Amino acid sequence: MAVPELTATPSVQTYTPLGSHRVRYSSGSFRSDVEFDGAGLVLDHPGLATRLRDADS
Repeated sequence: MAVPELTATPSVQTYTPLGSHRVRYSSGSFRSDVEFDGAGLVLDHPGLATRLRDADS
């Protein structure tokens, strides 16, 4: 969404399964391998977020 014009533009995104609960996300020149747990929740998205683990884990 562009501001202040409020115009929407398409964003080409690609998701490639890598196995072992990992997916490669690509958009333009950006690429990141995202790791998920068994329930499909994000564990690690490099440069963006890492899920904190319980002290008991």
